Amino acid sequence: MANGCYGTDAQWQRLEAPLERLDEILGRFAQHRGLTLIKNERDWPDRTFRWGTRPSKLIQIFPEDALTPAYTVWACAYDNRSRKEYWEHRTLLKAVPIESVIQQLPQLLSEAIRMVEKWEKAYCGAGYNGQESD
Repeated sequence: MANGCYGTDAQWQRLEAPLERLDEILGRFAQHRGLTLIKNERDWPDRTFRWGTRPSKLIQIFPEDALTPAYTVWACAYDNRSRKEYWEHRTLLKAVPIESVIQQLPQLLSEAIRMVEKWEKAYCGAGYNGQESD
């Protein structure tokens, strides 16, 4: 994912407008799950859910690059603030038209939640607690 959009307002709108088509579904999902929908982090068009600590969990939808309106959906669980780094991730869709995201969005969100919850259980069950073990 890029870090910042340095194009014109028209280029930004070309990438961000398709994401706006997801906002109603994402808003309902956020309300149902008690999450906050974050839009356009780091000056890049995206939609993100970020929650929890140790591990932190993330679901994100973003344009793959500034040139093509193709979108990626991925999820991850991570803890990079302790001595034992932890990172699990999976790309659910990669560089697809927004219509593909729209058609699958409820299922993608459910799948992403199941994955990050499974990763969280594995992380906590494996004794990752930010401490070095002897």
